[in-house]
Amino acid sequence: MKYFSSSILLLCSFFCLAQPNFNPINKAEFAPNEPQYLSINGDKKFESIQDLTVHLESKYLDQTIGDQTLQYVYTKNSPIGTHYTFEHRFKNKPIYQSSIQASFNKKGQLILVANNLVTFNDFTNQNSATEKGKFWIKNTNGLTLGFKILEWDSISKNYTSHYYDLNNRLILTHNPRLYFHAPDSVISAMVYLPNPIVATNQIYGGPYADNGDKNNTELTNARSKVSFSLKYTNGKLILADSLIQIKDLNTPKIEVIQPADSFLNFTRDQSGFEDVNVFYHLSTYSNYLRKIGFSNLLDSLLVDPHGANGDDNSFIETEKYPYEIEYGTGNVDDGEDGQVVVHEFSHAMSVIAAPKTTAGKDRLAMEEGQADYVTMTYSRSLSPNKTNQVFSWDGHNEFWSGFKTNAPLLYKNRKGFEDIDREIWSTALMCIHDKLRNTKSDSLIFSSYFLQSSNSSMPQMARIILKIDSLLFSGKDVGKIWQCFTNQGILDTVPDNIGLTFANLDQIKILNTYEFSQGIGMAIISISNPNFWTDFEIFNSVGQKLITQNVSAEIGLNPDDFKPGVYFIKLKSKQGQLNAVYKLVRY
Repeated sequence: MKYFSSSILLLCSFFCLAQPNFNPINKAEFAPNEPQYLSINGDKKFESIQDLTVHLESKYLDQTIGDQTLQYVYTKNSPIGTHYTFEHRFKNKPIYQSSIQASFNKKGQLILVANNLVTFNDFTNQNSATEKGKFWIKNTNGLTLGFKILEWDSISKNYTSHYYDLNNRLILTHNPRLYFHAPDSVISAMVYLPNPIVATNQIYGGPYADNGDKNNTELTNARSKVSFSLKYTNGKLILADSLIQIKDLNTPKIEVIQPADSFLNFTRDQSGFEDVNVFYHLSTYSNYLRKIGFSNLLDSLLVDPHGANGDDNSFIETEKYPYEIEYGTGNVDDGEDGQVVVHEFSHAMSVIAAPKTTAGKDRLAMEEGQADYVTMTYSRSLSPNKTNQVFSWDGHNEFWSGFKTNAPLLYKNRKGFEDIDREIWSTALMCIHDKLRNTKSDSLIFSSYFLQSSNSSMPQMARIILKIDSLLFSGKDVGKIWQCFTNQGILDTVPDNIGLTFANLDQIKILNTYEFSQGIGMAIISISNPNFWTDFEIFNSVGQKLITQNVSAEIGLNPDDFKPGVYFIKLKSKQGQLNAVYKLVRY
């Protein structure tokens, strides 16, 4: 089954058995933060990252507790603007999963702060900083110094991190892998678009069954001919492009095929089929991201179509660079199902946008749900069949049941397990996709990747998506988007005036601007729904407020009251969720 196994496992017993020479006294549970997303209304700009750091430290750090600093970590760019992330440090040591992000629009104005800083209501061991205490970590005993031990698993060939306080109490166990169960030359190839079940609109079974990887006429005919580019290097073609390379990384050891022809006509019982199928879908989706302006969600990837020790699982290894993806070969080979291929790739996109944030029950469920969204929007772009069956070839069979993106689940009934709660989030996202055009819904969802934080909740991220709609698309579909989240109980009932909120922007008309500019007639501000607005204000070009008055259906401005220059008219909605700004010129 394709599931995203929990990255945080609070299991002391596991490590006690694995490390008999190390005896923790008892367990102290990790106490994660819930981030706060703070919209900033204003035009504040900063000359440098240092100036921004000083501002964030003065405004968001607890000034009653000394020895705190913020340290700049990285910058990400998205269609919204630029996002700066800072690490929280105390006594010159980092605090685990404590950070703050400042987001700016394209004009360089601060618009959003994601505050994921720990609180200092309780902390201990302040003076016990030793070489062993490399960082601070918040747990049920307060904020304490801690250390990390790496344990190598020779079977999974992976390191697991175990975090302890200085009294040797296990706080948490973290596995950095994202798990799931179960061009220089153009060439042509046969692949599944995206899998034989969707391509033929069949149900799993009979000739459309795995049957131990055996091939048959039906599964051969379910393939489609495609064309794509490959890299030509050292006199030969390889399954690679500028960022993606197919490579044998793990068992089973199966050598990657080297294209020797311009037509790669493999069938599913040949290893070359998975090599080509995986590369095609990854390359195709990468090109789509470039086309819609999200090339910043791409990075170098090494990909093994026959990996994961032959198990029925796939994962991305985020602790290595380039990132590594391994697709399992147990039961239906994951590399045969384009839905699985793209699903795993979505996790790479998320990690690239917001590194080290996959922690927290809601956050993990959303990670899975948004990957299911990517899977199914891609599948729908290839075929109208099986529009809500996630993993319709690899799952929905005798091996496991797969997932859906049209589940009648409510947020209040969530179970705290990502493989159940994921369908709450994916169903809401697919609802947005169904109400909006494909590219617009993708732009909203992908932009939200950059604003993910550890332990963020579904209601928080729903409001982030609404915020993004207002930033990128003037909020014209905010009512539709809100309703999708309401359907799953993620947000409360859509407010009565939400449909009017952004529609009111179209109901404001500035008339007679030419006559006003020439000083020969009054400018008329016509407002169809004046009760929605408050605080009608006019500013000059240097930001000085000149006029404040109540809003009415029609407001007249006499040009004799204005000197030559540029002026800005600003209206604010009564509930504060919308500002409307218009420019007016007087010559």
